[in-house]
Amino acid sequence: MQGTRVGRRWGLVVLALLVLNGWGGRPAAAQGREINVRAFDYGFEAPAQLPAGLLTVTLDNTGRDLHHAIYGRVLDGKTYDEVAAALLAGDEATARALMEPLSGPNAPNPGGRSRATIDLRAGTYAMICVIPDAQGVPHYRKGMLNRVEVVEAADQPAMQEPVSNRTVALKDMSIGLPANVPAGQQTWKVTNEGPQVHEIGLFALQPGKVPSDIPAFFSGPPSGPPPFALVGGVSDFVPNRSVWAHLDLQPGNYVALCFVTDPASRKPHFALGMLTAFSVGNVQPLPATGEAPVPVALPETGRSNGMLGLLLVALMLVGLGAFLRRRPA
Repeated sequence: MQGTRVGRRWGLVVLALLVLNGWGGRPAAAQGREINVRAFDYGFEAPAQLPAGLLTVTLDNTGRDLHHAIYGRVLDGKTYDEVAAALLAGDEATARALMEPLSGPNAPNPGGRSRATIDLRAGTYAMICVIPDAQGVPHYRKGMLNRVEVVEAADQPAMQEPVSNRTVALKDMSIGLPANVPAGQQTWKVTNEGPQVHEIGLFALQPGKVPSDIPAFFSGPPSGPPPFALVGGVSDFVPNRSVWAHLDLQPGNYVALCFVTDPASRKPHFALGMLTAFSVGNVQPLPATGEAPVPVALPETGRSNGMLGLLLVALMLVGLGAFLRRRPA
């Protein structure tokens, strides 16, 4: 699980939100090596038992807020109850020390879908969403916290590694993407080569927008639709492992980034270089210097870079969801 994700009440962009009752998912066992997860405000409808090994997870966000899924394996000698107690008490650092994240589908837009293939070891897991609501409360404290048992399944054939179109290396602190990738359905093998936990979230920029429009959108009250849409990716996972993002990318310009917090500097990884622009298909590429994708610069303010990065994390996750909740039900 990633380090602290900051969420607070930012009056400029946060609107009142609809809170729907619902805790946990329906107890069920997975059928085969592919499962469907429904994320809603605020809970998961998902299998409570899964087979060990490779598993493809399709997440449908039926809520009006942003949601993703992280499968965190409880460390040997620790218990799910310890993890849950720490999370519900708001002590994410303690919970992080009790488990190892093994990824899941990253956030799509509300109403969207995200797919990932992950590799689960047998054991007890906490399935969580760490994105904060408009008041800064992480979704796991509102019900998006499920217990999942992963068991050896001798009666099920092992899933073969998905065929991938490209390998994306996540390092401290870079995302190994080319300046351009083809459009259409594709699978990325995402490998964490770095000593820290990493993720990859994908933002599709609206036509005519550039990466700097993202922080600009949050510099005041939203006056129009967001300059981007979330299109998934893979959530937090530990070093020396690989997961697979199943994507359907339309032509356009995109940004890939990692929100995980660096424990030493307390800065989000994207503020340290893990924020890369790239284009999809035959489109006009984003401005760049040199051959490699260029990390997007954060705006200059009187705040420290760390505080600015944390502010931008909160605004991006909370402000987008708040704006989208303006839409009629």
